[in-house]
Amino acid sequence: MTYSPTDLVCRGTFTLNSVDVSAETTGVILKGMTNDVKVPATLTNGVTHAAGARKYSIQIDYLSDDSSTTATLFGILWTAVGTASKELPFTVRLRPGAESPTNPSWSGTLVVTGADLGGNVEELSEGSLTCGLTGAPTINEA
Repeated sequence: MTYSPTDLVCRGTFTLNSVDVSAETTGVILKGMTNDVKVPATLTNGVTHAAGARKYSIQIDYLSDDSSTTATLFGILWTAVGTASKELPFTVRLRPGAESPTNPSWSGTLVVTGADLGGNVEELSEGSLTCGLTGAPTINEA
């Protein structure tokens, strides 16, 4: 299979709290959503819909390793769960290579919702969580 320059193959880098955790990350998905507000029917108009509040989130899938609680993705998440703000800065570049207008990075602040460790017998420990962002992620094109 041949990829064009516009194809997005997620093979870039992911840093969490300024630590590169790319080697443990199996997937990252940034999401931007708008709430769908249903406007009820009136005597002269049918049901309509309007755009409501925006919400941004990030889904992180990872290999969970407890060998070092300060240098692993799991350790960073676990530590953040115990803090008052539960916030961590992140940067993700979804394509390999240097940051550029055709290979931007995305950055922001996420609110940690948990940390997963463990799994079934004879299987890898994997974690997955979706965290809300404190605001819209910023696109950086160098």
